[in-house]
Amino acid sequence: MSDHRTPDEQRTDAALLLALWARCAQHPREDAGDKLRQMKLAFLAAHGLEKEGVRALNLSYYRWTWGPMSNEVYLAWEMLERAGLLENEEHFAFSRAGESLARDFYEDVLRDERNAVVHGVFGRVAGDWLEKPGTGQLLDAVYAMELTPIGSDQPRAVREIRKGEELLAPVAPNAARSVLYVDRGWLETLALTLVPGAAAPIHAAVADFRAGRVHVA
Repeated sequence: MSDHRTPDEQRTDAALLLALWARCAQHPREDAGDKLRQMKLAFLAAHGLEKEGVRALNLSYYRWTWGPMSNEVYLAWEMLERAGLLENEEHFAFSRAGESLARDFYEDVLRDERNAVVHGVFGRVAGDWLEKPGTGQLLDAVYAMELTPIGSDQPRAVREIRKGEELLAPVAPNAARSVLYVDRGWLETLALTLVPGAAAPIHAAVADFRAGRVHVA
């Protein structure tokens, strides 16, 4: 699976998602949601950032069996699992190190005033879904969202968009109102903590997701 992102973007995306998922879970070391929940939370955050014109999460989404899907989220899961930060059985659970990294990245990076818009988007997603841990309710809300697929000029509810249509692309550098700020120290920390440029064999997992072989809680 090809990846358009730089190694730094791959790692910062993984750290951003880890921070997001931690904020959206009441007890992340026990239950941080299943794949569908985490995929849709990432979509809500990426969609919110795209609306604000912020280049932060470099995720592309397209319509598939269970709604919006991103290959980059699968790559982030693989990177975080290989680094021992996230464990995946039926539901994800953070390791102690994963919870610590998520907390520190949120406090040091997202609370930086230069990242105020990103912090606000993540806060809104967490505020909407922290107290609603069930996947079904989140899926219903995402299916009801109206957006304009890439290449179309007609907004439609996600449930009405055809499988395979592209839903969301990263904000282009020349179109961004702002860009996520991550200092060199954090970039070096992530390079040491996460598997750099992971190109793991995740095709079988993606195929399962596409075929609908995913448990819905």
